[in-house]
Amino acid sequence: MTARRRIGVLEGALVVAALGCVPLALAAALRAPVVESLHGLVDALVVLAAVTWVTVTVGLGRLVVHRVRGGAVEPGPMGWAAVRVAAVVLLVAPFLDSSTGVAAPHRSSPGGDVAGRGAIATAVAAPSHTVSSATPADRAVRWARRPHGARCRHARSTPALLGTGVLLVALAADARRRSRLSRRVGLDTAAAVDLETALLAGRAAPWPRLASVASALGACGRLDAAVHLVLAHGEAALADGTWRFDPATAHREVRGLVIPLGELDGAVHVLLVPRGVALPLAGPGARSCVEDAVRVGAASGLGRTTLAGQASLERALALRADDEVVVCVGSPDAVEPELRARCVVVDVASPTPLVEVGDDVVALPDGRLLAREALTEPVRALLDGGHDAPLDATSPTPLVVEDRGVVVRLLASVPRVDGLAAPLEPGRERRSVELLAYLALRGGDPVTGERLRVRVLGTDAADAAAKTLFNVASGLRRALGEGHFGQRLPAAGRVGRYAVTPDVVCDVAVLEARVATARGCELEEERMAWLRAALELIESEPFATVLEGYEWFLAEGHLSRLQAACEAAACELVDLALAHGLLELAAYAVDRAALVDPYSERLATAAALLAAARDAQASFEAIVPAARSTVPSAPATT
Repeated sequence: MTARRRIGVLEGALVVAALGCVPLALAAALRAPVVESLHGLVDALVVLAAVTWVTVTVGLGRLVVHRVRGGAVEPGPMGWAAVRVAAVVLLVAPFLDSSTGVAAPHRSSPGGDVAGRGAIATAVAAPSHTVSSATPADRAVRWARRPHGARCRHARSTPALLGTGVLLVALAADARRRSRLSRRVGLDTAAAVDLETALLAGRAAPWPRLASVASALGACGRLDAAVHLVLAHGEAALADGTWRFDPATAHREVRGLVIPLGELDGAVHVLLVPRGVALPLAGPGARSCVEDAVRVGAASGLGRTTLAGQASLERALALRADDEVVVCVGSPDAVEPELRARCVVVDVASPTPLVEVGDDVVALPDGRLLAREALTEPVRALLDGGHDAPLDATSPTPLVVEDRGVVVRLLASVPRVDGLAAPLEPGRERRSVELLAYLALRGGDPVTGERLRVRVLGTDAADAAAKTLFNVASGLRRALGEGHFGQRLPAAGRVGRYAVTPDVVCDVAVLEARVATARGCELEEERMAWLRAALELIESEPFATVLEGYEWFLAEGHLSRLQAACEAAACELVDLALAHGLLELAAYAVDRAALVDPYSERLATAAALLAAARDAQASFEAIVPAARSTVPSAPATT
């Protein structure tokens, strides 16, 4: 083989290899995270590489066809161009991946106005010595990776992220969960529902409980001042290394404030400020850092936190509960020593701060910079109750009164569907029931497939695939069959929205509608009949055996509305039943409603009234028949 022929073979091999590598390089370039300022340059390079590659491929194909037909092929610039275009793209791709400065990439899922299930924005910019004026939400959106590596500008929607910091967001999720369990409220917008769903999906990191660490520090006498803790690798220790948490040591109850500062090298830095201690801080972000700590204070286990100014400090201390920690923002010198010993005083403009808190970073005394933990404004509004709407249990909107047709039974230990035309597929039965329950509770309103994949069929780790939704919906459609209104689960079509026909209902909606109907009845006997019909739908404790799924039932306020309706129905039925001497009916009402809301104070009061009525009846029946006629009775009514 001549030298020229060998060079031609080598050039051909390089051309084929280059043409095969270019698509891979383009895919890597498109998936690489890029800062916003480089979007235009990167897009131009990718388009140029793609156009050049197509041109080279077409030209090479024409040369091959010409050669097959017997024509002579002169050596040209095709191989030279292909090799160099591929080299340029292969050099650009790793440059893109290293130009982000992302400290810890994360996965987020597009879903309406917020991130998907469990999406917590922990990716922040690398610390710098200058503090940016951008807000935490702007920084989170700028530096966060989009689903599957797509850049922000190419995402279908810009999620309102939860904030930065695995500890702070986890505490915020726990605080919101506690608030939800203690109050009965709804959310005023769908965006707030999406935000709460994403927040409640957050999982806490495997660290020791802050309350246990604080109690161990208190037992060894190390809480005379604010302490700097470092949480890393499932352990907790002081920043100076003089103490490390041991669960086996002695403990003493401590009340105080926990302030998450930031993260560095996989460790989370926290300030622990016990009651009676003053904390000096400084920096433009000091006040918002303290306010975030107060918002999530209930989740730390060191007491519920309340923020007060110097003018309202005395009132806050006078009205505080035993487990409540009052946090005063101001100068410690302006607070009387007697009041200072009963609260936590934080000076956000101290000339000698323990740490300096900026908008982006937290500066430690040794010069190290932490990527600051902060919540976004939507999350702050959610935790402050800005989106909470009180539930009006006296006038729910009637949806449907009858439970004929297909009924989704959620008021049972195992959710099921009655009235199916065919059985559900065994492998998809749980998901099918949950999907149908979500659609039935929407009252016929169409739901996007994206919301169903994120909220209903997804998990904490990932959203469900479009194919999963298609398969579950197809199997459910076959099982539902057709009814009076046609196919009970019509195809989503091009719009991608799912809805069920009016003859598919949920027992929760039927219960609420029957309670509403009872309130419109003038005759007491008819009212008691409707209330009993509503409570008869409760078969057992709802979701008693459910181990996964149905998080949306709590997040969207269905559980709160259900508990409010059952409580109101049972209390009203108890009053009517006792007035008519129907003690067994009153007992039935209390027992049924207690399955849904076992900790209701109104139900406990109704049970006490029932017990008193039973004691009175037993005392009356104990009287001898001869003397019973002397007991006055109520006048007869006509």
